[in-house]
Amino acid sequence: MPRPPDSLDPVRVGIVGLGRAGRYHLERLSLRDDFRVVALHDTHPTALRNCAEFPARPHSDWNSFLTDSELEAVLIATPPATHFQAAVDVMQSGHDVLIETPLCLRVADADELLEVAFRTGRRLSVLHTHRWDDDFRTAQAMIAEGKLGQVLAAKWNIWQFNPRPESFGWQMRSTSDWQQDPAAGGGVLWAFGTHYFDQLLQLVGAEPVTVFARWLGDRRRKDGDDSFLAIVTFANGAVGEIEVHHSSFAPLRTGWIVNGTDGAYSNFTHYSATPEGEIVDIGEPPRPTAWDEYYAAVARHLHGSDSNPVTGEQARHVIALVEATRRSAETGCLQEV
Repeated sequence: MPRPPDSLDPVRVGIVGLGRAGRYHLERLSLRDDFRVVALHDTHPTALRNCAEFPARPHSDWNSFLTDSELEAVLIATPPATHFQAAVDVMQSGHDVLIETPLCLRVADADELLEVAFRTGRRLSVLHTHRWDDDFRTAQAMIAEGKLGQVLAAKWNIWQFNPRPESFGWQMRSTSDWQQDPAAGGGVLWAFGTHYFDQLLQLVGAEPVTVFARWLGDRRRKDGDDSFLAIVTFANGAVGEIEVHHSSFAPLRTGWIVNGTDGAYSNFTHYSATPEGEIVDIGEPPRPTAWDEYYAAVARHLHGSDSNPVTGEQARHVIALVEATRRSAETGCLQEV
């Protein structure tokens, strides 16, 4: 049942998928006044039993969950390959959808989800909570305040110390987990690229045009989707570069480096120049990481008092960038987004 626009009652939400992500959201939402978790769904009895301390009705049957009389919205936290169909079912059953990243695994599926949301009149929001990271929020604020001028280039590098087990003769871990399978939404391009591409799009504020990408991991391995470099060009002339290496011997994390027509940003520092051409570097107060702000923003949206903090259309652009990056890395050729 649609809620009155000015209602301040908590949003009655159900959570689908009680793995690591689902359990995290269950714990966080249970501490809030603007949400009330009323129903849970998982096909594994153990997962439901492990959440028995929470006062929400457990459902192992999908149709029973969808027809729960108290549901208003559903948060989908299942593996990415299942997001599309679950979101379609939820919207067609008359509920709004909050969906973990990535939205889905194909641009065609993203387009269909947007069409279903339009046809059913349901609201679709995506949990790109890394928009509330401190480094990104600080860079974004500096751009919004006009301190950098027009963005010319934005760069993010992260190398994680995570050498391959075989380098030391260690026993290989199983790769049966979906998180190791790109076709199921696993692998570094989905796990990391989804968030950094979303941040890049927000910083540049223009349509992406092309991507040139390379795999950086050991391509002799079948599960070599652990490292990538992507160079993105935008319609306004800006260039973005994202490099992620998940199996490096050397740790490196640059944070966002943004260069503009009037200044630059890096590591909570604003760089500019005096009229005489001397460098000026001034520390910027970090905007604190505040992932829970997504919940507050989406609750206001579902109450009808604020805009959608992360729209399906925005998430669709991220999926298109991931697709183009994979095509470019596999073919060695520049790809249109």
